[in-house]
Amino acid sequence: MIPLGEFREQLQALIPVLQLWPKCLSVHASLNGEALIGLAEHPTLAFYTYEFEIGYSQTYQEPRLIFKIWEATTEQGAELQRPCFPADLSRLMNVQDFSIGLDHLHEARKDSWFSVHACDTSHIVGSVKHHYLKRWASVYLSLFDPCFSNTYLFVDDV
Repeated sequence: MIPLGEFREQLQALIPVLQLWPKCLSVHASLNGEALIGLAEHPTLAFYTYEFEIGYSQTYQEPRLIFKIWEATTEQGAELQRPCFPADLSRLMNVQDFSIGLDHLHEARKDSWFSVHACDTSHIVGSVKHHYLKRWASVYLSLFDPCFSNTYLFVDDV
């Protein structure tokens, strides 16, 4: 578990780490500063990108990861991005043993997002608060890129 105040402090320190991730196309804080919003390319399939949001779950007192998968297509000569909802996520992601559902209604956008259930987070991340969110990211963002944890996660001056 991580208290909300600690989460907010560590959230800002995660931005430069995500900017070092070679697959990250963009990352910024939400307007209210309560979440990070990012876009990352698929590590091997050029037509797919991930839109993700790292927020805070009041229920579990843990970081919350929601995401959408976008697929680039060409129709009548125009390139389009459309949401992709594969029946088998393991085809596009490093799902490991995570519990993932298409069960999150985005509060602001009113559309469906995948969510990664936070039930085992404290067991996976540990109880030490120092670098909690960086440790969390090293595990949970490997869903999008198995090499994510190689992204300088514990460089203190980043």
